[in-house]
Amino acid sequence: MSHLEHSISNMITKLEYDPTLRDWFIGFTPTKEDGYMFSKHPNMDKISNLVVSDNHSGASFAYTCREVKQRLIQKI
Repeated sequence: MSHLEHSISNMITKLEYDPTLRDWFIGFTPTKEDGYMFSKHPNMDKISNLVVSDNHSGASFAYTCREVKQRLIQKI
């Protein structure tokens, strides 16, 4: 499994442990100015802290968020 796939899988797993946070994330759309990388929403800080072990850069975190959201929506 690539590092990217591991990061995506890890974020999905962490979000599945907290259905309220997962549902919020599915419905959340960051501003165009901030995106996921610079979002100041406290729930984004929670998610970032849940996956701190993945050693994301800002760009990899943002990409992972977009991919995770797409995969979670497909599961619905």
